[in-house]
Amino acid sequence: MSDLNPFIILIAAIFTNNILLTGIPEQSGTVDYLFLDPPAEYTQKDSASEFGRGSDGISMNFKPVTAIGGFTPFDLSNTTHVYYVVFVLLVAVFVFLRTVLRSPFGRALQGIRSNEHRMRSLGFPVYRYKLASFTLAGALAGLAGYLSALQFGFVTPELLSWHQSGNVLLMLILGGVGSLYGAVAGAFAFVALQELFSSLTRHWQLLLGGAIILLVIFLPGGLAS
Repeated sequence: MSDLNPFIILIAAIFTNNILLTGIPEQSGTVDYLFLDPPAEYTQKDSASEFGRGSDGISMNFKPVTAIGGFTPFDLSNTTHVYYVVFVLLVAVFVFLRTVLRSPFGRALQGIRSNEHRMRSLGFPVYRYKLASFTLAGALAGLAGYLSALQFGFVTPELLSWHQSGNVLLMLILGGVGSLYGAVAGAFAFVALQELFSSLTRHWQLLLGGAIILLVIFLPGGLAS
């Protein structure tokens, strides 16, 4: 298993996540949510089943080998190498999204967010733009899921829970909605507060909720403001 090509696994994660999108925009412009909680057929299976292991999840006691033609650029079993791989991917995704937002496609998405009916009246294929944005979001979520499994070595059906979507929303609220810098700052702030409060008490969710409420009151624009 350790000889699996990590690039093939990464591509599979991205495409699989696009198939299991959390929502698909319909022609009417609304969003049809497909998965809010782990599928019952999956979580109710016997934990000893060969595929998925039910609610027990899957443990992966190996790291993919990043060998390209006999050359290994980095070792995923080395935590320092993993750190720099994740950091490089963070920068690459940030630059990519910044380029997308400044492109005609990104400008169209901003117009759709501001006034969808007006963009449709101007002749923009709103449905195609929204579908493309969902596909892009699914690909990036697949990348994040691959890195999460790589770091923790464990995958559980709880990752499909609506709580994960809630965590992303809290990160955006902390950092500032509509800002790439805010998204990064919010993610770092959320994880830092989570680690800090969980080390103080087992009721850390109350402290985290209170901190978010105070930040919304005193910094409604988020940390990026």
